[in-house]
Amino acid sequence: MPNAVMLGDTAMPRIEFAILADPPWRDVNVTVGNLLLHFVDVEFDFAAAKMRLFLPHACAGQSAVYWAKTSATLPFHPGADGAPVFIVEIDGKKVEATLDTANADTTLDEEVAKSVFKVDDLADYRFHSMSATDFRVNNPQIRFRPAPPGACRPKLVQRSNGAYGFLNSNVLCSALPPLTLGVRHLSRLRLYIAAKENTIYFTGAGE
Repeated sequence: MPNAVMLGDTAMPRIEFAILADPPWRDVNVTVGNLLLHFVDVEFDFAAAKMRLFLPHACAGQSAVYWAKTSATLPFHPGADGAPVFIVEIDGKKVEATLDTANADTTLDEEVAKSVFKVDDLADYRFHSMSATDFRVNNPQIRFRPAPPGACRPKLVQRSNGAYGFLNSNVLCSALPPLTLGVRHLSRLRLYIAAKENTIYFTGAGE
């Protein structure tokens, strides 16, 4: 465990690092996990190619957005790995989703596509709309993601709020929500994740 970790000008508490023998990323040496949200708020300014860290937002009833007069909000709850999980609506059906800033593509679990959206042809299917509060994309490009194998396959359930999500009973497996939002869609936004408020504030990328 390192004695000190600096992210830009921000000193982090002592945190553990997992060492990967064969990491899937070839152009980076260190990845920052969702543990970061335990200590700081995170802003993603895709238009400026910047990630900014802040002390947790503590102004109840006030927006954390400092760069615009108005903003939208998206409530979330922390997933099993600490990642923000929120609701996205695709073609009238609600699914749980999370951010995926490590990948360009937005992905949907194949089994969810088949059982919830009745997709027969995974190679040639197009959705009409995707939305989350004030964020809307028409004809979104969504790649289908292979379902986890065997014992790591979580159970698909419909929550009391109508959204489809996963119940993962195997603590040794890491299950993504049905939908992951990749950078191609996220880059249209400027995001501020206020973890202690369980809220994502956002505006358009150019605002």
